[in-house]
Amino acid sequence: MRGHERFADLPIIFLSSELDPDLQLKALRIGGDDFLSKPVAPDRLTASVRDRLQRARERRRRLHAPEAIDPLTRLATREPFLKRLDWLIGQAYSVKLALADQVGRGGQRAIVYLELDGDEEAMEVLAAEVAARHHADDLAARVGERSVAILIWRVNHESIARFAQDLLYRVSQALTTIGASPRVRGGWYPLTGACQDAVTLLSRAGKAARLSLMRAGEAVDSASSISPQDESARREAAILDAIESERLQLLFEPMFTLTDLKGERYEMTPRARIGDGELLPPAEFVPLAIQAGQAARLDRWLLMAGLDVLDARLRHGRPVMLFIHQTLAGLENDGWIDWVRDQINERDLIRLRPVIQFEIAEADRHLELAVRRARELGKIGIRLCLNGLDLSERSRRVLHALPMTYVRIGRAVIYGPDVESIPWLIRSVKGCGARVIATGVDGPATIARLFGAGVDLIQGPYVQPPALEMDFEFSIREAARF
Repeated sequence: MRGHERFADLPIIFLSSELDPDLQLKALRIGGDDFLSKPVAPDRLTASVRDRLQRARERRRRLHAPEAIDPLTRLATREPFLKRLDWLIGQAYSVKLALADQVGRGGQRAIVYLELDGDEEAMEVLAAEVAARHHADDLAARVGERSVAILIWRVNHESIARFAQDLLYRVSQALTTIGASPRVRGGWYPLTGACQDAVTLLSRAGKAARLSLMRAGEAVDSASSISPQDESARREAAILDAIESERLQLLFEPMFTLTDLKGERYEMTPRARIGDGELLPPAEFVPLAIQAGQAARLDRWLLMAGLDVLDARLRHGRPVMLFIHQTLAGLENDGWIDWVRDQINERDLIRLRPVIQFEIAEADRHLELAVRRARELGKIGIRLCLNGLDLSERSRRVLHALPMTYVRIGRAVIYGPDVESIPWLIRSVKGCGARVIATGVDGPATIARLFGAGVDLIQGPYVQPPALEMDFEFSIREAARF
């Protein structure tokens, strides 16, 4: 059921005499919204049904709100499309299956991407053909000025390719009726468990569309054939060139508070633009930057860009707390801390300092340097966030060695096999005086569980996927609190 778009928000409540808490939790992790143990009082049953229906209506309202529908094409906008992609990625974690096997039967999800060289009239024609030909379970959205993406489920790759090819042909034919000759290209990219970033998935589908024009005119192509293993040398060179040329795009992901914390918080998450528009998440280019000795260059660019954002927000009277990632490999120079202080003073950000993020795995490898830098940052009023907390001895070692203000746990822990240990893990963090951030949160059931465990802040598609602008309305999301 959860594999079909029309049932994605349908409330599912388990009513059972099963008392085993592990089995109850499993029912929620595979897609349930609530679990009521028999016997249940009638008023509690009806209250639960009403509550879940209200939440489902609110989710549908947000999905079909005016800002979620593009006024020109009448398709969905980019944000709900990315949100659905992120939700699917989260589901892959929660049921511990690849996205291709999500509903327990044969099939494959993919993004079909159409890109147009034409005016608004041509864009309306393209959108009309898409709206007329995609299935009820597909999700179509305008994801760029002249581009449309359709999230589809078909039985196999051949069916996906046929749908994409037929759609491209129909669009091309329809465009000839308006007396114009705009070029349209199409491609598709499969959703697999290998890619865990919605922005990257969408950019790879767009890359397939642009590649199709170079390879076969107006024939669709699949970016699944573009294997990093097959062209690793070219890819690495493209990544390093993007870093050296500073072809980086900044996205911002809001953090919603479940406790009494005040103010707006965003994580700054960069993307590297390589090749023909493909956007790579940090996990795919930061390790290579470190290996190639480009970590310091990348870190300084990111920090200056983040400080410029803080400066602009402060001048417009909308200060935010911004989390900026830095690598310890790039901070080995002892002059780094003085440079940071000078950058802050130049922008007069004495009262609005960023939060610096380190990865726990890297901090453990360079623990002495991490401790030294953390103490130096504390002296100039900059707080620290540690990313990648899990149940390992490594995490425990770093947790007790560094003075941190925030600690972030990710999807792999939230939906992993040791989920029952999360409350203990969070108590350990709180015992060190830090706040806990949970990422990859995909819905009310997960939020309720994390709130009960003591999580302070959440990120994920239930809040908002990373976006170019800091436009999240924190004030209207109070309904998400438990």
